[in-house]
Amino acid sequence: MTYAIRKDDAHVPAAIRRVAADEFAAALSVLPKTDVALADRVHQARKAVKHLRGLIRLVRPVFPAYAATNAALRDAAREIAALRDAQVALWTFDALAKEGDADKAAPLRARFEARLQAALAPELLAQQLDAFAARLTALQSEVPDWKIRRQGFDALEQGLTRCLKAARADELAARTEPGADIVHDWRKRVKDHWHQARFLAPIWPDMMHPQVAAAGALGDMLGEYQDISMLVTRLPNGRAAAAILKAGKARQNALLAKAHPLSRRLFADEPQALADRWRVWWQVWRST
Repeated sequence: MTYAIRKDDAHVPAAIRRVAADEFAAALSVLPKTDVALADRVHQARKAVKHLRGLIRLVRPVFPAYAATNAALRDAAREIAALRDAQVALWTFDALAKEGDADKAAPLRARFEARLQAALAPELLAQQLDAFAARLTALQSEVPDWKIRRQGFDALEQGLTRCLKAARADELAARTEPGADIVHDWRKRVKDHWHQARFLAPIWPDMMHPQVAAAGALGDMLGEYQDISMLVTRLPNGRAAAAILKAGKARQNALLAKAHPLSRRLFADEPQALADRWRVWWQVWRST
């Protein structure tokens, strides 16, 4: 499975439909694999849905069914969100507890462990997984009929420049007034660009792969920031929680100290200038 345009794709719409078909198959095929840990199966399924949402954002301005398809994918992901959210909350708690007194944090940790165990209840999980599979199967059947109004680089340029403008604006806003909401928006745009760069990586791999790597690293930093923000909303009052909060704030500040310069480098070009450069690379790749 390759999340990228190929020379043998007739045009961009065909490539989008091909990659979408692969991602739907990945999401649906991983769930029955009993030799894989359940949490890992859910993670892989959710990741495939995220890839699908990122894929259709590439062509959002020229994909009339975007809003309905994106909403349906979002709703499908919510069916299996509880387990993954509980797992991430526990992982994040453990990482922050190491920065303080882990023994004092143990009673508080039990709350997050209990939440995870509740999410693992067999009957609940069966219902969630069945609902997820049903929603995704219905969406999968629509892929061959997806209509994308433009072909070639024209199908991608508007989505690319729109994402770049938003990423630059969100990074600036996060410098001015950092907070969970703006960092969340910033991360979404970074992830969108990561999908764009992955999809277009074949046009000049030596130049595109560093772009993919930088966007991936930045997205991971902002994702960790967001995981801490989500954990904070679930912490009760008390000394143990105060220590976790302190460690979380310190970690978030350290993440932003790295994320801001990386983002400014990654999105240094004016959006149209980057799009124009990538169009030339696209044309050369297509003609050779």
